[in-house]
Amino acid sequence: SLKAAIELKAHHFVTSELNPKYIQDPPSENQPRYTYLTRIYTKWHGRYCYFCATYPHTSPNALAPTSETKVARLEYTAPEHFNLAYQCHTGSWLELHTGLNWDECLVVIKAGGDFCP
Repeated sequence: SLKAAIELKAHHFVTSELNPKYIQDPPSENQPRYTYLTRIYTKWHGRYCYFCATYPHTSPNALAPTSETKVARLEYTAPEHFNLAYQCHTGSWLELHTGLNWDECLVVIKAGGDFCP
């Protein structure tokens, strides 16, 4: 199925491109950080494929041990076509690209900008 093929491509993209670029080692005791990126993954919800990031919170005052941020949303609109959006600080989505194929979406995400985790 198309969804299974996309999941396989997404997993490869995350492990070969995004993880080496963005995943961080835990902080040392000498240089504490209260949050850092530990995981990038994809998940589907309806016709949307999301690229997500997980950040642990090491502060003793943290409300939760981790938080998830959605970095990019690919909306399946037609065979082999997606609209690409990023999540604004308000929680709403801003669509920046329409009608891209999967590989074009990955090129835009890899370039960073609004799609950096």
